[in-house]
Amino acid sequence: MREFKAVWDPQWKMNPGKVVDPYRMDENLKLGTDYNPPREPLKFAYPDDGGDFAHATLRCVGIGKCRVPQAENTMCPSFQVTREEKHTTRGRARLLYEML
Repeated sequence: MREFKAVWDPQWKMNPGKVVDPYRMDENLKLGTDYNPPREPLKFAYPDDGGDFAHATLRCVGIGKCRVPQAENTMCPSFQVTREEKHTTRGRARLLYEML
């Protein structure tokens, strides 16, 4: 498989570290071991997140509970109407995280 990939993907651009020669368990992590976003002064306290807005955006773990088709209790009424990922709590949290 390594030879096949070398022929068809000589610059190793398609799914690097997925099919052959996988990444080690401690590399290419989502946030990395040196993740330390800038801490801006906040108007709101965010006490459950140590006053850290960047940390608060990561609280959405991405399980998609807000995407349940017949949700009785949902944080995403706009998703229930549009069915678009950008209207889920997960999508909004990801956008905020990327902006930070």
